[in-house]
Amino acid sequence: MHFVGERSSHRHLFRLNVIIAFFFIVPVFLGGACSKEEPEEVKAPKIFVRIKKPVQKPTIALPTREEAKKGPEKVVSPAKKLPAPEKKQPAPPPRVKQPKKKVEKKKMDGYYSVQKEDTLFKIAGRKDVYDDPLKWPSLFRLNMKKLGTMKISENFQDKEIPEGLDLRFVTSQEAARNLVKLGGNFWVVNVFSSQTSKKIVPAALKLMKNGYPVYITTVTIKGKEWMRLRTGFFKNRSEATAVAKKIKSVFKEDDAWVTKTGKMERGRFGGY
Repeated sequence: MHFVGERSSHRHLFRLNVIIAFFFIVPVFLGGACSKEEPEEVKAPKIFVRIKKPVQKPTIALPTREEAKKGPEKVVSPAKKLPAPEKKQPAPPPRVKQPKKKVEKKKMDGYYSVQKEDTLFKIAGRKDVYDDPLKWPSLFRLNMKKLGTMKISENFQDKEIPEGLDLRFVTSQEAARNLVKLGGNFWVVNVFSSQTSKKIVPAALKLMKNGYPVYITTVTIKGKEWMRLRTGFFKNRSEATAVAKKIKSVFKEDDAWVTKTGKMERGRFGGY
């Protein structure tokens, strides 16, 4: 009986071990078999969602105590100053043409600007020109291009000259230099002598247009004043005589004669 009980207990233990082994070994086997095939990875679909940026609201800075005292209209945020409203500019006034200012001519040495009612006789008598009315032929000779178109007459020296002309004249410094150049030339040709300007003035203009430097002087003989039209100054008598012959051919008259003048007359007209 004893051996039968041992066998039955061994059988029970064997069975128990088989059952335990079944529960532990079979799952391991099944798990190993299933691990050979990896399950397919299921990828989740990507979902895109637009993210809206939040709108930033402008920060409003609180007014300071001083700004609050000024009132709500004068409070301006220091963080952000509002632009001032544009002011409409008034339309520019219409342009008014200003009268042109008369530009005064700069006075140049040796030039005189003709004024209203000026004549050659009057200009030559001015202290700032020649201070001698009888020297008017010098003005005509130096400004022949400007005055040459004027009508020649016996009272030409008293005719009004167009205003605004700039007339050239010999300055006192130039006259002094001209006298030095003359040296000892004292000979002259007396073309005409007359008590009136009727013959003297037209003849003087004609000689100057022909290139002769003339001058007019006066002399009193037996209580009568005579006007003398002369040209000079020449070195000697022969030189003056040759000029006298040429002048006779111009006027077709034999009134011209040669003379030697004095220092006073030469000093008065020689430099001009």
